[in-house]
Amino acid sequence: MSLVVLASAKGAPGVTTTIAALAHVWPDQVDPLLIELDPAGGDLTGRFGLTSEPGLVTLAARSHRCGGSVDLLAHAQQARGVRVIPAPPGRAAGRATSLLGPALGAALARLARDTDVLVDAGRVDGAGPDGPSTTGVLAAADVVAVVCRSSAGDLAHAVSAVVELQESGRRAGLVPIGTSGDIGRASRAVAVPVLGSLPDDPRGADAMAGHPVRPWLLERLPLVRAARGLADALTAEIGSSGPVRVPEIALRPAGNAPLVEPGGVR
Repeated sequence: MSLVVLASAKGAPGVTTTIAALAHVWPDQVDPLLIELDPAGGDLTGRFGLTSEPGLVTLAARSHRCGGSVDLLAHAQQARGVRVIPAPPGRAAGRATSLLGPALGAALARLARDTDVLVDAGRVDGAGPDGPSTTGVLAAADVVAVVCRSSAGDLAHAVSAVVELQESGRRAGLVPIGTSGDIGRASRAVAVPVLGSLPDDPRGADAMAGHPVRPWLLERLPLVRAARGLADALTAEIGSSGPVRVPEIALRPAGNAPLVEPGGVR
């Protein structure tokens, strides 16, 4: 079982869409828990028509009253067959994560002994009092996947975030989103692990945002097919016994051969 954290380094590259796709395709033998911890506010209540409670706010309130001891699963809802602890939109999410504090990371790590936990952590570089580092989630994660667009600017910020995570002992890597050509060039240009990749698929993104789509078509969408490859790559990364590789440099000319073999879509 595992604790997988997805985050961004800058902007909104599609972390929530990515984690929704992963939850949809996660191995059938596991019933994962998806939890929104983005201090800027959650999206899943609006996307899937969930109620505001139970969720992150009720979890924080219960944890505060019980001195940190709380049943996480009691604050989950069902959304398309996946257990979800949703965060409210707006600043209430940040206040809830601040109230939970470092005990949340420990609680999620304990839960991850029995099931897989997928965390939408928002921006990994959030240095404020509500950022993911204050909850202990990054420290407890088995792997941190930094989602980014494959443009040069977004890639530079994401690579820097991965390097910082690795230097602090975290197992981390990139998940670039874009066209196959852009992803190929991005994968050859970086000296950090590329855990997988996802295509720029507007129809698939709409489906993960709650738009209706026929089940047979959903499984054929490029985003969903690529998400299966990413799920396999993440579980393989977690199962790897090798040490986390800390690169000496973050970027290099795109013409050189890649230091790592990108996963996901070929």
